[in-house]
Amino acid sequence: MLCDAALQINSTLRQPLQATVTVIHAPDTNPQVLVHSSRRSWYWVQLSAEDRRWAQYAYQFSHEFCHIIVDPYAETGWNHQWFAEALCETASVFVLRRMAKVWTIQPPYPHWRDYAPHLNAYADGRITDADHALPPRLTLPEWIASEEQSLIHDAVTKGEQRKKFSIIAYAILPALEAYPSGWNAIRELPIRYGAEPGSIGEYLQQWHAAVDPADQDFASHVIRILTDAK
Repeated sequence: MLCDAALQINSTLRQPLQATVTVIHAPDTNPQVLVHSSRRSWYWVQLSAEDRRWAQYAYQFSHEFCHIIVDPYAETGWNHQWFAEALCETASVFVLRRMAKVWTIQPPYPHWRDYAPHLNAYADGRITDADHALPPRLTLPEWIASEEQSLIHDAVTKGEQRKKFSIIAYAILPALEAYPSGWNAIRELPIRYGAEPGSIGEYLQQWHAAVDPADQDFASHVIRILTDAK
């Protein structure tokens, strides 16, 4: 099942990830990626889902697989890491919904077809959770502007931060579902360190400049979703 989850992103990449990913069951820790090889060819992914909660396994794994795509060294503390966290939450629901669609028509195994609605239901539960809704009377760019300092400077592991990442993630989801090749642009997120991280708008423009010309339209679309940039 997790191989199929990885395929939903890897199949959209012009240069698919070629690495060994070993999954470890770690119910007492948060899901995370550990780099086992300095050559970025072997990763450990810790998952905390338990029992037969298959949708949760796929949800957690897809988030961590996105981290491998975005940041192969699995580092922390870089500027604007909030954006990677939001995109990896997008990855989780993107993969669940895509798997559900595929499994309804052509599941990896015939008896998996019946589980497709459960994948959709898990994704929909995340998207419709009241904690992941914008505050009343604010557009997404207005809200991001009001939260800019918190997004940039607060620890990405804080519970309140993760709610913010989800709000951003689900706003980006329709763009990725319409243009799955956008994962190629996401793979090119600039990883920067420094005392002065710059504004969100500046970082997003750096990302736009870093992506392949074929992916710049997608990056521009995401920037328009998140900011008032035209």
